[in-house]
Amino acid sequence: MSKYFYLLTKLELNNLAAIKSLQKLLIINIILIIKLVNSSEFPDRECCDPVYPLAAVSASIGPDTPTPPQHTTRQGK
Repeated sequence: MSKYFYLLTKLELNNLAAIKSLQKLLIINIILIIKLVNSSEFPDRECCDPVYPLAAVSASIGPDTPTPPQHTTRQGK
């Protein structure tokens, strides 16, 4: 009977070791999934936007919006 008990305990210990390693693997996978979810949706937009040169601004350039036509009154009528 002690042989059977020893064999059963050894199998239980092997199963316990396998369960512990699966638990560690599950924890690592959960952490990696959480990090993946928390990562940026568009990481290339945060660091790599193309930088276009700005147009040179001078005082002689008028406004960008068109000005409405000015109404003049006719004289004499």
